[in-house]
Amino acid sequence: MSRRERINHLLKGYGIVSVLLIAYYFWVIGTGLAILCPIHLSTGLLCPGCGVTRMLVALSRGEFSYAFSCNPALLLLAPLFLADIIWWHYLYIRYGEKKSRFHTVAIWIMIVSLLVFGVARNII
Repeated sequence: MSRRERINHLLKGYGIVSVLLIAYYFWVIGTGLAILCPIHLSTGLLCPGCGVTRMLVALSRGEFSYAFSCNPALLLLAPLFLADIIWWHYLYIRYGEKKSRFHTVAIWIMIVSLLVFGVARNII
């Protein structure tokens, strides 16, 4: 696959994801209904992702302190996540590869951080 084909492949994927996210955003804003967390529904505990919809809506409104209160771990990990995505796309477009040491380390940092946060937010 050529670089141009890889770029087109990514752009199509991001186009689809963007349309879905925008539709979900307007659904949440218009109805106040969001996707319910199956972990919270079944156990009563907050998972590491609980609050992400409220966080993203707050960020879209510029309410950074409220966004932080909704899910501080994901908000703090966002720069690492974005850096990892940018690096992954660079490798994919340039070389057709998707793996790197940075990606592996970043993923493990995010996984461990979210697991620690998930436990801590239910204890504290």
